[in-house]
Amino acid sequence: QRIFDVGCGNGLFFELLKNKKVDYLGVDSSKKLILEARKKYPKAKFFIGDALNLKFSKNNFNSPWRRFDLIFSFAFLHHLPGEKMRQDFLKNIYRLLKPQGYFICTCWNSFAGRKMKYIRKYNKLWRQGKSKLDYNDSLVPWKDAKGKILAEIYYHRFGQAEIKKLFESVGFKIVELFYEKNGKKSDVKKADNLCVVGKV
Repeated sequence: QRIFDVGCGNGLFFELLKNKKVDYLGVDSSKKLILEARKKYPKAKFFIGDALNLKFSKNNFNSPWRRFDLIFSFAFLHHLPGEKMRQDFLKNIYRLLKPQGYFICTCWNSFAGRKMKYIRKYNKLWRQGKSKLDYNDSLVPWKDAKGKILAEIYYHRFGQAEIKKLFESVGFKIVELFYEKNGKKSDVKKADNLCVVGKV
């Protein structure tokens, strides 16, 4: 099977696939993480690229019409600002899948845990007309191991109804939609992620 890992980071997902017979390809915009992935997994294919502008040619993995059986995206979609950008990303993913191909996507669940307070904060500012972000958008502090804030990252909170509507708007059929924690299905109030499986 041809597998595409969008926003692959340092290639951690390939750890689960390295002993399987798959044609794996990972992409990330971070040169540092891609170099780390290539060093850890020299047999896999990793390249630096823009997930919003994915193009394939004879120079990058053999054909301009390269298509995939499975595409994965872990904790990426919720960092794209605006419905149009998220929709354009999903249209591109849909285009890159083979007929009957699957897209497996996870997004942070902010209905549980500390992220909820940031959603409440920015939604309050939105209602007061003091935020340029959309409803259910927030900026979440990104901290190092010592708790020092390194940056603020954009995050959009998805509910099941919204993400289902978004996937279906570009043609995906929803196969599964559920919350998970530690790899098992979970209640929304305890889960780490919202998971979506879409089919072409």
